[in-house]
Amino acid sequence: MIPISPQAQLEDPEALALLETLESLHPLTLAIDDAMRVLWMSQACQALCVNAGEYSGKSIRAFFGALSDEPSLEFFDRQMSQITRQFETQKGPTEASLDLGTRDGTPSRLNMKFLRIPNFGKPPLSLCILASVDSLGKSAPGNRKGDQNSLAMLDLFPEAAFILDPHGSFLSVNKAASALFQIEEEKFRGPAARLLGSYSEEMAEWVDGLPEVGEVREQEFRITQPDGSMAWMSLSTRRLGEGEDANHLVWIQNVGAHILRARKLELENSRLENFIHSVTHDLRSPLASMLGFTQLLRRDYDQILSDTGRQFTHRIEQNARRMESLIENLFDLARIDFESGHRTLIDCDSILQDLKKELTYRLSEQDVELQIPDVSSPVFSSRSYLYQIFSNLVINSLEHMGDCSPRRIEITVDDEPSYQIISVRDYGQGLAVGSSEKVFEAFYSRFSAADKKGARGLGLTIVKNLAEAHGGRTWAESDLEHGCCIRVMLPSG
Repeated sequence: MIPISPQAQLEDPEALALLETLESLHPLTLAIDDAMRVLWMSQACQALCVNAGEYSGKSIRAFFGALSDEPSLEFFDRQMSQITRQFETQKGPTEASLDLGTRDGTPSRLNMKFLRIPNFGKPPLSLCILASVDSLGKSAPGNRKGDQNSLAMLDLFPEAAFILDPHGSFLSVNKAASALFQIEEEKFRGPAARLLGSYSEEMAEWVDGLPEVGEVREQEFRITQPDGSMAWMSLSTRRLGEGEDANHLVWIQNVGAHILRARKLELENSRLENFIHSVTHDLRSPLASMLGFTQLLRRDYDQILSDTGRQFTHRIEQNARRMESLIENLFDLARIDFESGHRTLIDCDSILQDLKKELTYRLSEQDVELQIPDVSSPVFSSRSYLYQIFSNLVINSLEHMGDCSPRRIEITVDDEPSYQIISVRDYGQGLAVGSSEKVFEAFYSRFSAADKKGARGLGLTIVKNLAEAHGGRTWAESDLEHGCCIRVMLPSG
């Protein structure tokens, strides 16, 4: 246990004993007070950071900050503010998550549950149980404590949970398990497989095989409830001790709502994609006619039109071109569907040379230098998607850099052990304060305080979705009036 500072003492022997028992059930656990200061830290949590004792008595934010690789401090602070509000306003069990940035090329998210324990401990305690944190390292095993403490901790468990002896028979269950299965607690007796078999034979087989299997992580089952309805459950287990005499903790979550929500989202996404395809197709025909007639008007009647008339036809054509670009972007956004099997090593240099040639006229017109690397490593992607990423990032800078010096856009591709970072930097107006995440939203309308262009469109939204389809991420770095740098992280394999 870490040293406790004078500002946050935890002296209750019973509380300490139960916390150490909880450590055997949930190795990654923190005890905090109402101000979210760390009072106690499990051994596994201590192993995640250097000088763990420094976080005793300090806000839990400092501990999470030590774990985070999130490059945007603003984004991290916003997440922590949201978690703090949830903790302060919700008096019951609270679930939250925190994006920690990227570790070994993989986006890492820390899932947690807060559980208040009223009238227990001095000062009153709340538990912060961290879950699914494989990317942070292996959990340190907790020591097995006496059965009395282990059983007492079941009532603190937020999910339905029970403890089985080495032979697979019930030792104890919590109230949540009784409510989930609609069975009185005293009826949880004998072999667990026998009772669970009436709900799901597959679940019963897993529980019956625990002595050989060891541990189960989030195994999903479809069960038949007492009223005849079907439900989806997720079962996980942990061995409490070593050897053949070890008991097992089993906890079960009702995940039916999550599965139904996922299926509903899939259906809605499919309908939305079909709608976008239909709309883009229907808009293209009249738009093509509009552009065609405008070009004919300028070609055949330009000499007899007044200056005002020529200006109007030019504006009609210009806005029609913009609408055409938005329709194409909308279509591109709808059809992003990326699988690892579509990826291969792509030569960035040829893509950048092609892009520079395509933008030659526009770069010259705006007096902007596009600086690309002489040689860069191949990127694991598809050629069309990688071209879209570079193109949208450069066009984003051209549209929003404004009057600045130097008038230069720089592209770099940096290699890391398991990922690559594409960076596109300009020296223009920069981003408005608080907009570094919002610029990736579709049609975001406040790009910078000095930006006269208004709504951005879909370019950066496409870049963000493409990066996420690769398993990567995007972020923006900017100082107002000192330019902007958009970065895209893509896994290298």
